[in-house]
Amino acid sequence: MDLGIGGPSAFPRDERFRDPRTPPFRDERGVYHVFSHADVMRVLLNADRQFSMDITRLLPDDHHMRRDFMWYTEPFAFDGVPGKHDVLRGVVEPWFRTRAVRTMEPVIRELARELIDEIVEQGTGQFNLASALAYRLSMRVICRLIGIPLEREEWLRKKEDEYLQAASFSDSPRQWDLEAYYWSLVAKRLAHPEDELLDVLVRAWKDGTLSDRELLGFVSGFVTAGTDTTGTSIVNGFARLAEFGYLDHVRDSVDDPDAMRRIVDEILRFGPAFPALPVVVIDDAVSTA
Repeated sequence: MDLGIGGPSAFPRDERFRDPRTPPFRDERGVYHVFSHADVMRVLLNADRQFSMDITRLLPDDHHMRRDFMWYTEPFAFDGVPGKHDVLRGVVEPWFRTRAVRTMEPVIRELARELIDEIVEQGTGQFNLASALAYRLSMRVICRLIGIPLEREEWLRKKEDEYLQAASFSDSPRQWDLEAYYWSLVAKRLAHPEDELLDVLVRAWKDGTLSDRELLGFVSGFVTAGTDTTGTSIVNGFARLAEFGYLDHVRDSVDDPDAMRRIVDEILRFGPAFPALPVVVIDDAVSTA
């Protein structure tokens, strides 16, 4: 069956991007690239506080709720004062370590089978991996994870596309209808609590750990992180495996957990969904390559 992946990827063929000894450099678009393990971990861990992901100074007052998600915060803010990242992460981290891991695998398998059955029933012999499977599966999984009815899948995808088409932070539409919908979900959980991720967020909101904006930021952020990032990773994985002739090898390795872990790690390393981070350099940084 044709997956609709297309030809070779647009992965940079410049050898600098394949050599971890390449020193950090700034490209023609102003993006800095780091390659050695030491440099990458230095940026990610940021122990010396040389970088900041704090973008609050760039946001309009009436900014989109997604900008209040935890991935736009730091343990410290741009001006050096304590940030709220660790507090926000602490709200959901225990749930993901226990509840989600135990319960989501059979759910994901079920949703994947349903979508694959739909594709096979069409009988065309080909399908678009991105639109017919990857992004639909990731959206359905996040809906089940949060507790959003699956009939909202198409509408949420349209709202995601509406947001992603904005050229900049200031151009992002507020999406009042989406905010109202998320508040309606919160209201239902206040009246009828369950044992899902949304209930974890609602409890943290009720006890004052999360503000109104942070609650909406979490829901909106999870929808994005669970659909665009995951969907893109699925597409990238199949594209890389097909391009370099490893689809049969992976098919033969599906029952080997160690092999699959290494395969996933290499896919994420070689073709991450979003290989760039919006960071601000706030102190002198020197390469350790």
